[in-house]
Amino acid sequence: MRWTVNTEHELLWRSWSPDEFVVYHRESGETHLLNALTAFVLRTLRSESLNSTELAGRAADEFGPEFENAEQELEHLLGHLDELGLVQPGPTP
Repeated sequence: MRWTVNTEHELLWRSWSPDEFVVYHRESGETHLLNALTAFVLRTLRSESLNSTELAGRAADEFGPEFENAEQELEHLLGHLDELGLVQPGPTP
């Protein structure tokens, strides 16, 4: 399954360090504290629709080779972000 950021809802970003981000989700009125990986996933999916394997490759490029086999971790993260309304299943090529 491919994923994309839910572009119908605006996200407002703030960061006070390279590893912590706060995102305000206007639609829900909720504020979310994100780690660097979660912020990376949301920013990456803002520009294109990817599956967990593709995201793992991008995460490995960004954070190091320990993420090359992180598909299962990313699937869990994407499921959680979907429940929060921050991502949604995206179009398939």
